[in-house]
Amino acid sequence: MALISRKDIIIVSGIIGIAALTGLWVVMETSPPPADTAQEAPVLTPEQIETARVEKQFEDVLNGLLRQVAEKLKSYGVKRKVLSEIIRGENNTSLEMVNENLAFAQGLRGEMATDVEDFMRIFTTTETAVLDITRTQDKTFQEKIMTNWEAVKKKQTDLYTEYFLVDNDIAGLHEKILQFFSSHYDQLTINPDDFAFVFTGADLRTQYDAFLQEIEALKTRQKEMLAAANPQTQP
Repeated sequence: MALISRKDIIIVSGIIGIAALTGLWVVMETSPPPADTAQEAPVLTPEQIETARVEKQFEDVLNGLLRQVAEKLKSYGVKRKVLSEIIRGENNTSLEMVNENLAFAQGLRGEMATDVEDFMRIFTTTETAVLDITRTQDKTFQEKIMTNWEAVKKKQTDLYTEYFLVDNDIAGLHEKILQFFSSHYDQLTINPDDFAFVFTGADLRTQYDAFLQEIEALKTRQKEMLAAANPQTQP
């Protein structure tokens, strides 16, 4: 699951949205315009200098948000990948391994839940930073930035809240699969050539396939969710 890259696209588009609406753009790297020796640089008023200072601070805050998002999603993505791997046949070649994986998965899900809480908290800390840099500005300027920030924050937090809820369901199904293996290990074998699971009864095969189908259905729901939120990023 290409979780990190897709979510980074969502965050970037959201942040660009607020930057465009407020007349401010997030610039990660810029090159200075070519020098024009024929014209003197305009003299800025104190008000213009102050506005430029606030705009630069605002850019820094939003770029800081992007960096935090990337870091949090990287950590979460690694754990999500591990959870997917531990239900594979080659990682469950004995009942002891299955039970160890089950305990590990349960602990990992707790860590992932904490990661999600930390991730969502980024928006709160960013809002505090935005408030701090606009506090000394006039009320109209403050309201303009905060109104657009609130709209972007709501869109993104609503999306991520739903996305992570679905992802928690997916993680829960991985745990259920390991519980299923543990309960029925005496009725399954693992093909040594391709590590595929072979069940002694058709009903067990049906139950196992149902788990996998439900996981794929939830992943499809996540993709649709992201596509609906950001149609411009879809092919």
